[in-house]
Amino acid sequence: ERVLGPNYFAKANAKRSITLNGPFMISQTGEYKEILPVFVMSKQIVDLDTLKKLGYVAFFISEASLSSDFEKNLSFDGEMDYFILSGDNKILSSSRKEVISSDFLELQGLSKQDTEVLTKQGSCIAGSGKNSIFYTVTSMEQYGWRVVYATSMASLMVSQYYVRGIVVVIGAAVCMIALIM
Repeated sequence: ERVLGPNYFAKANAKRSITLNGPFMISQTGEYKEILPVFVMSKQIVDLDTLKKLGYVAFFISEASLSSDFEKNLSFDGEMDYFILSGDNKILSSSRKEVISSDFLELQGLSKQDTEVLTKQGSCIAGSGKNSIFYTVTSMEQYGWRVVYATSMASLMVSQYYVRGIVVVIGAAVCMIALIM
């Protein structure tokens, strides 16, 4: 309860199911003394005959373990970020570890209109020109979380510019061949 707070198990008991909460910032001891974000998965244990509460089982899951599957889906050029958000837009996990526990809307500077479009349509483009960012969102309803992927429009357009360049080169070559013949 020192790490999780005095009412953690009372809240978990109210749900009577497996709960996944976090991140909790846990201080490491030893040589590195890092502060690591961890999630806690817990379940109340009861005697099946009497339904008497016996205690709880809790597993501590590092944020890195939880986020590894999301990071596998990112592009290799580092132009895409993901954010796992709680219901109140708190960043629970992210490809940018330094922003964990921050408010997503404040961090990204999304307007109220952009937020509504993202929520209703599942995607939106915020900003303009070279600084515009494409957001997509997926709900994880079991936990009340959302996963938001963000990538710059410039990185999405790179392949389009490449194809356009190839078309121009091929077109120029065809024109030169036609002039020669």
